[in-house]
Amino acid sequence: MRVKFKVKQGADTVGYILGTDNENQDIYVAKSDIEAYEPDNADRLSNGQWRAKKGYCIQTIDIEDLHIQNRNTPIVGKPDIIYNFSFGRLSLTQQKILNMLNERTYIIIDKKKENLKITMKDLSALTAYTGIEYALFERNDKYAVYKGNSVEIILTQGDLAMLLNGKYQWIGHAHPGNSYNCLIPSDGDYNTLAVFKQKQSVIYNSVGDYYVFGEES
Repeated sequence: MRVKFKVKQGADTVGYILGTDNENQDIYVAKSDIEAYEPDNADRLSNGQWRAKKGYCIQTIDIEDLHIQNRNTPIVGKPDIIYNFSFGRLSLTQQKILNMLNERTYIIIDKKKENLKITMKDLSALTAYTGIEYALFERNDKYAVYKGNSVEIILTQGDLAMLLNGKYQWIGHAHPGNSYNCLIPSDGDYNTLAVFKQKQSVIYNSVGDYYVFGEES
């Protein structure tokens, strides 16, 4: 078994990603449990961490602000992990949004009633998981989350009337893909910004990269 990635949370190493299991899925192992796997491409240091042997390289994945439990527990909530690795999973908030949308094109979420805090990172993770676009609108007491397809989100006249009359702000939307080309705003994006009379909004891709558009220098 070989170490493929070192998983860090802030300055601390919390685990390692090893070679694949019998189902060809990458294995995540907590730092405290890695010794049982005896990786053959790394040496154990006195502080309990593992360093690549000469001629090998172990890359690092930074999972700042994420929660990891026991060994083989999926890493949750991080768009680039969900997009790139089979063990990436949606967070409870992200899964709840996905379940609420189900067959709908949009949902209205009461912040106090549902006790949810939704960010653009959540929508980026949903896009990584499903391969389609999502948009987030917000006002003091509510969120509106819209679901599109792989290339666009359609806001009907009724949608626009509800959002504008409700004084929602367009926080941003997520484009599928992992390149910076996915962050280029379309004419429709600029038109939507003008309709909401906003100076800027943000585009995320499937791995958590983002671009603020509307007041480019």
